[in-house]
Amino acid sequence: MKGICINQDTQDLIGRTGRDRPSLEEIKNFPKIYEGTHVTDYFINMIDTCATFPSKTRTSFLDKYYQKVENGIPVDYSGCNCCKGMHYTYEELGIDYIDLHIKGFREIGINPWLTYRMNDYHSRNEATSELFSDFYHEHPEVRNGRNIPKNLWGWDGYAYDFKFDIVRAHELDIINESLERYDPYGIELDFQREMACFALGEEYEGIEVMNGFMRDVDAVVKKAEERWGHKIKIAVRVMPEINYCFEYGFDVMKWVQEGIVDTVVISARWASSDTDMPIAMWKTLLSPYGAELFAGYEYWIQSCGHAERLRPNIDVYTAYAANAFSQGADKFYLYNYYTSFNTVLDRDGEYDFDPTHVPGDPAQYRTIINHLGDPEKILTMNRRHLILIKDRLPRWRGSEHIGDGEARGVSQLPLRFEYSGCFRLMVGDIAEGATVTLRFSVDDLELALANIPRLFVNSVECDYIGNEKDERFTPHPLLCYNIPREALKTNITALISTTKLITTRYVDVFVKVRD
Repeated sequence: MKGICINQDTQDLIGRTGRDRPSLEEIKNFPKIYEGTHVTDYFINMIDTCATFPSKTRTSFLDKYYQKVENGIPVDYSGCNCCKGMHYTYEELGIDYIDLHIKGFREIGINPWLTYRMNDYHSRNEATSELFSDFYHEHPEVRNGRNIPKNLWGWDGYAYDFKFDIVRAHELDIINESLERYDPYGIELDFQREMACFALGEEYEGIEVMNGFMRDVDAVVKKAEERWGHKIKIAVRVMPEINYCFEYGFDVMKWVQEGIVDTVVISARWASSDTDMPIAMWKTLLSPYGAELFAGYEYWIQSCGHAERLRPNIDVYTAYAANAFSQGADKFYLYNYYTSFNTVLDRDGEYDFDPTHVPGDPAQYRTIINHLGDPEKILTMNRRHLILIKDRLPRWRGSEHIGDGEARGVSQLPLRFEYSGCFRLMVGDIAEGATVTLRFSVDDLELALANIPRLFVNSVECDYIGNEKDERFTPHPLLCYNIPREALKTNITALISTTKLITTRYVDVFVKVRD
């Protein structure tokens, strides 16, 4: 078994505490939800923009509970779930749930990490918010978009600029404070919330600034290691594309080479999981330095920019894990997966492999955390590999900027072609005896059926087996093909031959090993 990492949203765990007011025993026993499962690492969120513990260096949700004026405007956050949650745990119950969970996870053999959203900008275009720290209002001069019209750069303009000493000190303070208070296995700097840590056009100059900041973090961690008497790992969560990390000002390999970073987590940002991450390339680069690689996946799927955003099912999550492990990832990492204190997982019931169910349901969540950390078990499960949008790219790399102004990323889809079209996706190892089918959508079914396209997978021609609808994933009709065994590799490179103009907006590969 390799294992699963869980990074749970602050808004969920402490927010649900404020809403549901779980008992002291439910809070203390929360880590036991994961006892005996494939979960090996649990990431406890320390900050959204506000701290989740009573901090002396950062506005906390407990401070916000009592706040009555913000930005010159009367406010009352005593009814907001995160604020209520901190008040309930720290003041009404008189406990520190973070400390309890660190100890609880460690007792059952799960590594407890502290994770920090380094530049989160939720609600930044609002005048007030329960998410705003005092620092945000007090220092408008350190925001990235200070010299350009509001919203011209999207929300990235509200992020902090790390070239300013006061910003870096602000982040170092809460890392240092939390490591004085808590004894974790490791810390994670979550730069995917957000990667825009330098003003537009100053990212290259920011590389050395960020290198210096990471050395300062390392010094803080080394001091904590002396205090707690053991190694404390440093992880960073960054974009999947190493060249785009560099363009943003993040020389990740420099940090690994200097021995600062022990673990690299690559993942999409939010709007869709990325099924085309260069996992094998990262592993090749990291291996000489002994650094770990975790492959991270979100809780949304979206095939292309104009497609509907959907939730993945068990088959899709299984495909994520198969892809990650086949390319060499050390752990399968779930981000923003929501589970409350009072979740009860039936350990004696049947596992739920029903692809029509939502994985947020406890029965299917139990299936995920008991199966997807083991590459061998994954081979015994059905899985569906999808081509999805890469969310997101640097602003200057996006080809479309609509709606909220974010760079929405790119996808191999929609694919519009005449004569031939090509796409590629990683599927990982496939068990002997499995049947594998490929489906791609067409806008005009009648046109496509008038001269059925030929499909070649890894240079082997595949048999057309019919058309169908699957509105779980796409409103468009699908052409279906059987992939013969001799064509199966860890990657599926497909070439479509047609005499008509075809537009494809959705592609999947289904690996069936059980009824």
